[in-house]
Amino acid sequence: MKPISLTGFALCLTLSLAAQDRQEFRNPSAHYRPKPLWFWNDTRITREGIDEQMAGFVRRCGYGGFSILPFGPRLAPEYLSGDYFELYRHTARKAAELGVTLSLYDEYGFPSGSGGWVNADGVPRFANRYPDLTLKRLDKIEEELDGGAVYDRPLSDAGTLMAVVAMETSDKRRIDLSDRIADGRIVWQVPDGRWKVMQFVCVEDPDRNMDYLSADAARAYIEMTHEAYYGRMPEEFGTTITGTFFDEPTLYRAEGRCWTPSFNDDFVRAYGSSPMLLYPALWYDIGPETASARNAMFSLRAELYAAAYPKLVSEWSRSHGTLATGHQDNEERENPVGTSADLMKCFKYQDIPGIDKIGGDRPSTGTARSRCRKPTEPWATSLGTRSTASRRTSTPRESTC
Repeated sequence: MKPISLTGFALCLTLSLAAQDRQEFRNPSAHYRPKPLWFWNDTRITREGIDEQMAGFVRRCGYGGFSILPFGPRLAPEYLSGDYFELYRHTARKAAELGVTLSLYDEYGFPSGSGGWVNADGVPRFANRYPDLTLKRLDKIEEELDGGAVYDRPLSDAGTLMAVVAMETSDKRRIDLSDRIADGRIVWQVPDGRWKVMQFVCVEDPDRNMDYLSADAARAYIEMTHEAYYGRMPEEFGTTITGTFFDEPTLYRAEGRCWTPSFNDDFVRAYGSSPMLLYPALWYDIGPETASARNAMFSLRAELYAAAYPKLVSEWSRSHGTLATGHQDNEERENPVGTSADLMKCFKYQDIPGIDKIGGDRPSTGTARSRCRKPTEPWATSLGTRSTASRRTSTPRESTC
């Protein structure tokens, strides 16, 4: 097992909001100490290497636990194989011997959601197992034409049709053309004016991560990962394995147009009306309703995102004796609609609301990241949560180990 490069070593600091006595502050227990993301870094892992490194980390660095992050194309044994779980179980027992804990990192590489497609061996385990539950994208097929013409075009078969809408370009009138669909074609006599005719279709994206807006996809991912660990070592959960960690799911994937086939039905349940005539607002000014339309559409997408993986993995964690944390990507953005959708909604479901703090020369390491750290603390307080988490990735120059 090669020595771990500190350029790939992340400290996860769990900040408790509970009061500590003076002596415990001077010599904090393992609960309050940093818990690094321990990269099993692109090499063959051995029991001897695990024992040596863990003992060194605890004795020299004073860490209170670990979260194993499998990483790189040459990792061996194979991720989620029997030999892999044997080494993981060995690590859990060694952690118990050293008086520290483990947090279950949910991916091979990152971001969470593919089972090894990114920063790993390139195998999309989730997509291979659940091909219908991968990331989806909202596409628009558009044509402009003048009044008096007959619009006669085939209905797109690229995915799930979300809406067919005609919009007059000057006065922004919109017409739902779904009742003009017959035998796989859209036939419409165009009234006076200049019109855009748009088909909005939810299609499969080449990205092999799970559909981040789908609760079914989240449950399937938990079944593939968390349940696999639990099934192999249930006795470790709630004792040595005390937490779970997810890493950088985000909505900027799929060309920034993450969508899900159930969106229209979810919208009707949430608001009591159809969203079909609102779809053009995602691309164009539709007049006085533009802001309210976008707010309704993106607010629902934010809720679907937060109520899928962040919520369900937190519920699974609690039911298995652990606490869930993790973080979104690009938390420093002042407008998170295209990334985490709504950080507060994601924090709402987490036992330990978490953010990222990247070191080095990343532009966001200064005031933007400081600004992003602040929301976790009042949010944790308002929820009655006793802890928050901050991940920091060190460069060799910054490392204290």
